Formats: sequence, structure tokens, C-alpha cells
Amino acid sequence: LLEVRDVSLERLNSTADVLASMLAAVEAGGLTLVGEPMMQQFPVMGVSGILLLSESHISVHTWPEHGYAAIDLFTCGVPAPALCGPFAGVAHFKSSDAAWRCDDGSV
Repeated sequence: LLEVRDVSLERLNSTADVLASMLAAVEAGGLTLVGEPMMQQFPVMGVSGILLLSESHISVHTWPEHGYAAIDLFTCGVPAPALCGPFAGVAHFKSSDAAWRCDDGSV
């Protein structure tokens, strides 16, 4: 589980931005997407999404009004490179790109 804080409301309320970040994490981790992404933009605010992976799945739930997102990434084996080291650091959503970035600079 990766918790992301202090993200702009606009980024966390954008299905396109959240999906782009999820796909960037899949690519950076050398993971394999299976099927189509499932994304839901909620009427008032927030986005949820899930990507089915041959290695397992990644899901994201956002609370834009709090600048917060929760990300679950489950894999069998170790992705290469391991995302966010062992998920020990705090992640930030950089406005200049479409990827979740960790304190150590990894995607």
C-alpha cells in the first residue's frame, strides 16, 4: 500500500491523470497489463481505478478534497525496478509528468 499526500485537487480528480500514472507505474515496474483499465470518475469528486496484471493488480482510490490517494500494488515476484524501493518513502505526484514519484526518485 502506498499513500500519496499533498496532491492537487485537479490531478487527483482527473481520470486521465490517474490512469496515466497507473500505466507509468506498470511500465516502470516491468509489469504486464491484462485487458482494459477499469476507471470510475465519481459525480461529486474522486477517481477509482484498477488494472489487472498478469502479476496481480494495481488499484487507486483518490480523495481530491484531501489531496490524498491510496494505491495498492500486488505482484507475484519482484518488479524490476522495485517501485518506490520497498514502499518505505512518501510519494509525490509531480505536476510536470504523469508518474508517481518516490522520494528516492524512482517511479
